[in-house]
Amino acid sequence: MYSTDFKLLHCMSNPEYLDAALSKGLMLTDHEVCFQLNSNIVTLENFIKEMFPLLENKLNTLGKKFETLEDGNKKVLLWGLGDMKGKMPMLSFTEVPTGKQITNHGFVFGSYGLVVTREWVERNGGDRVVYIGDNSTVTRNLFKVFAIMKISSLFVTESGNVVFENGSLQPTLDLLSHFQIREHVTEAEWRISGNHGFMGGSRDTGKCLPISLDDIEYIFVSNDNETRTFNKKVSELADICKPKKVPIVMKFSEQIPS
Repeated sequence: MYSTDFKLLHCMSNPEYLDAALSKGLMLTDHEVCFQLNSNIVTLENFIKEMFPLLENKLNTLGKKFETLEDGNKKVLLWGLGDMKGKMPMLSFTEVPTGKQITNHGFVFGSYGLVVTREWVERNGGDRVVYIGDNSTVTRNLFKVFAIMKISSLFVTESGNVVFENGSLQPTLDLLSHFQIREHVTEAEWRISGNHGFMGGSRDTGKCLPISLDDIEYIFVSNDNETRTFNKKVSELADICKPKKVPIVMKFSEQIPS
């Protein structure tokens, strides 16, 4: 049985987005994500120094010496072991424990929203994000794992450069969408991520994930007039799809009803 002591809330900034979510599904949009030890460049440089003996050993097996590589190739290898960032298509939800105030959340992220079931989020590949940074233990361990994966994948091209094999980068990039910097740890975020296309292929930016009324617990709107408008829309949808239950439409409140 799933725990019922929290809800998952997705907020939007205007009623058009909410209307589209009910009609077509929730849309994956691009968000900047960053994977770094912390914002201190010295910390990153010390980490690279820590990994450098492994890099040298791998180069030796390839018949290469680091000091003989071109400067551009050296830079690619060293900084390839460090920070990563990019825009990823995703859907974000906030985990809201019973009784938690959400007024400020509405101010920041929008006073329109859906409270969706955890089952729907997980069916679509959603999970809690991992908060990294500040040189934390988990962050350092993740950096080491990814650095070792990358170093192990090194090979020499026909032109004589040493590069990372793309296949080793793919799982790292896939995980990138589920990392968030630690300063946002109080947001308790969940995410559904889509194809990022960094290594080729299509991106899922703009893709809509259909959601049924059965997977929506509450619909939040900004004012009482919109409550009536969206109640009518929900009623029309319910006449078509015949859900087992109809979600409650209500003005964005201080708390999510338990």
